[in-house]
Amino acid sequence: MDWQELERKFGDFEVPDDEPVFPLKVVCHLVHIEYWTLHEIVKIGIIKCARGRRKRFFTPREVKRIKIVKYLMDEKGVNLNGVKLILDMRDE
Repeated sequence: MDWQELERKFGDFEVPDDEPVFPLKVVCHLVHIEYWTLHEIVKIGIIKCARGRRKRFFTPREVKRIKIVKYLMDEKGVNLNGVKLILDMRDE
């Protein structure tokens, strides 16, 4: 068996959208967001992440939501309270 066959056989895997697998530091890196900003997003309730012993973990769905938050903040100039209001209205 060559490397390409192994890649095809084992290369892809799926993570359920509601499985908390991404630690906070990884999410900051993936979304290009500062730690303190992500902490505030969680603190005011825009995102509700799972907690381990001392670490916070985020689901793929939450990471997508954080990307939306970052877009609204960076591109549209909305502050965190405005983002929360927008997303709360969208979720109703």
